[in-house]
Amino acid sequence: MKTNRYEKQREELMLIRTKTTDQCFKEVEDGSRQSCSRVTKDLYCDTYVQPDKKWRLGDCNMADPFLKKEFSEEKKKIRIGQQKQSKKKKSRK
Repeated sequence: MKTNRYEKQREELMLIRTKTTDQCFKEVEDGSRQSCSRVTKDLYCDTYVQPDKKWRLGDCNMADPFLKKEFSEEKKKIRIGQQKQSKKKKSRK
């Protein structure tokens, strides 16, 4: 039987697939763990082949909202190029 190209690619991806990370789960008040909706019964991610790489730089963009970290808006505004602005003002005078 001849397999098409997409089935072959899917089989190759299934071989390199890694299990989910701890970030794909969250502890619930009763002591159990609640998982992302994309985690399968065998603890693999349905969406990504290597989910640990999606969580490396921050939140996974496909994660459920209860898994994402909440950020506060208290960050100080950073001004870039402040020195250039002051030099331009001095040269105009």
